[in-house]
Amino acid sequence: HLPVPEIDPSDYSLDICGIGLTKKSFSLDDLKKFPPHTVTATLQGAANRRDELAEVRPLPFIKFSGGSCGNAVWKGARLRDVLNAAGFDHLKDDCNAWHVVFEGLDTGPG
Repeated sequence: HLPVPEIDPSDYSLDICGIGLTKKSFSLDDLKKFPPHTVTATLQGAANRRDELAEVRPLPFIKFSGGSCGNAVWKGARLRDVLNAAGFDHLKDDCNAWHVVFEGLDTGPG
Protein backbone atom coordinates (compact mmCIF):
# COMPACT_ATOMS: atom_id res chain seq x y z
CA HIS A 1 0.00 0.00 0.00
CA LEU A 2 3.00 2.29 0.31
CA PRO A 3 5.84 3.19 -2.04
CA VAL A 4 8.76 0.77 -2.25
CA PRO A 5 11.69 2.37 -0.43
CA GLU A 6 15.06 2.97 -2.05
CA ILE A 7 17.58 0.91 -0.07
CA ASP A 8 21.35 0.87 -0.38
CA PRO A 9 22.22 -2.78 0.41
CA SER A 10 25.64 -1.78 1.76
CA ASP A 11 24.04 0.56 4.35
CA TYR A 12 21.00 -1.53 5.28
CA SER A 13 20.64 -2.90 8.78
CA LEU A 14 17.91 -4.83 10.54
CA ASP A 15 17.63 -3.61 14.11
CA ILE A 16 16.11 -5.88 16.74
CA CYS A 17 15.18 -4.86 20.27
CA GLY A 18 12.56 -5.77 22.82
CA ILE A 19 11.73 -7.84 25.88
CA GLY A 20 14.51 -10.26 26.70
CA LEU A 21 16.87 -8.80 24.09
CA THR A 22 19.83 -6.53 23.92
CA LYS A 23 19.49 -4.29 20.87
CA LYS A 24 21.28 -5.92 17.96
CA SER A 25 21.76 -4.92 14.32
CA PHE A 26 22.26 -7.26 11.38
CA SER A 27 23.59 -6.23 7.97
CA LEU A 28 22.32 -7.93 4.81
CA ASP A 29 25.57 -9.92 4.75
CA ASP A 30 24.87 -11.05 8.34
CA LEU A 31 21.36 -12.15 7.37
CA LYS A 32 22.65 -14.08 4.36
CA LYS A 33 24.80 -16.21 6.70
CA PHE A 34 21.71 -17.79 8.26
CA PRO A 35 20.49 -21.06 6.73
CA PRO A 36 18.02 -20.16 3.97
CA HIS A 37 14.47 -21.45 4.16
CA THR A 38 11.89 -21.38 1.40
CA VAL A 39 8.16 -20.87 1.90
CA THR A 40 5.52 -20.90 -0.82
CA ALA A 41 2.49 -18.90 0.24
CA THR A 42 -0.81 -17.62 -1.09
CA LEU A 43 -1.87 -14.26 0.28
CA GLN A 44 -5.41 -12.96 -0.01
CA GLY A 45 -6.24 -9.31 0.40
CA ALA A 46 -8.38 -8.56 3.43
CA ALA A 47 -10.49 -6.25 1.29
CA ASN A 48 -11.65 -8.90 -1.17
CA ARG A 49 -15.33 -8.39 -1.94
CA ARG A 50 -15.26 -4.90 -0.46
CA ASP A 51 -17.73 -3.89 -3.16
CA GLU A 52 -20.35 -6.18 -1.59
CA LEU A 53 -19.64 -4.84 1.88
CA ALA A 54 -20.07 -1.28 0.59
CA GLU A 55 -23.64 -2.18 -0.42
CA VAL A 56 -24.41 -2.89 3.24
CA ARG A 57 -22.53 0.05 4.72
CA PRO A 58 -20.78 2.96 3.00
CA LEU A 59 -17.00 2.69 3.16
CA PRO A 60 -14.39 5.38 2.55
CA PHE A 61 -12.24 2.97 0.57
CA ILE A 62 -11.83 1.94 -3.04
CA LYS A 63 -14.41 -0.66 -4.01
CA PHE A 64 -13.20 -3.80 -5.70
CA SER A 65 -14.41 -7.36 -6.01
CA GLY A 66 -12.56 -10.64 -5.55
CA GLY A 67 -9.25 -11.46 -7.09
CA SER A 68 -6.91 -9.73 -4.70
CA CYS A 69 -4.76 -12.83 -4.30
CA GLY A 70 -1.20 -13.69 -5.09
CA ASN A 71 1.27 -16.53 -4.84
CA ALA A 72 4.90 -16.04 -3.95
CA VAL A 73 7.96 -18.02 -3.04
CA TRP A 74 9.85 -16.41 -0.18
CA LYS A 75 13.44 -17.37 0.65
CA GLY A 76 15.69 -16.19 3.45
CA ALA A 77 16.52 -16.42 7.11
CA ARG A 78 13.82 -17.66 9.48
CA LEU A 79 12.61 -15.06 11.97
CA ARG A 80 13.22 -17.55 14.77
CA ASP A 81 16.89 -17.93 13.82
CA VAL A 82 17.41 -14.16 13.72
CA LEU A 83 15.64 -13.63 17.07
CA ASN A 84 17.69 -16.41 18.67
CA ALA A 85 20.89 -14.80 17.37
CA ALA A 86 19.74 -11.57 19.02
CA GLY A 87 19.50 -13.40 22.34
CA PHE A 88 15.79 -14.19 22.47
CA ASP A 89 14.98 -17.43 24.27
CA HIS A 90 11.30 -18.36 24.35
CA LEU A 91 12.05 -21.23 26.74
CA LYS A 92 13.24 -18.97 29.57
CA ASP A 93 10.95 -19.10 32.59
CA ASP A 94 10.64 -15.31 32.70
CA CYS A 95 9.92 -14.85 28.99
CA ASN A 96 6.92 -12.54 28.63
CA ALA A 97 7.21 -11.81 24.92
CA TRP A 98 4.28 -13.00 22.82
CA HIS A 99 4.27 -10.80 19.74
CA VAL A 100 6.67 -9.46 17.14
CA VAL A 101 6.07 -5.99 15.74
CA PHE A 102 7.56 -5.12 12.36
CA GLU A 103 8.40 -1.59 11.30
CA GLY A 104 9.21 -1.26 7.62
CA LEU A 105 11.15 1.35 5.72
CA ASP A 106 8.14 2.08 3.51
CA THR A 107 6.44 5.27 4.63
CA GLY A 108 3.36 7.11 3.57
CA PRO A 109 2.08 10.65 3.80
CA GLY A 110 1.82 12.15 7.25
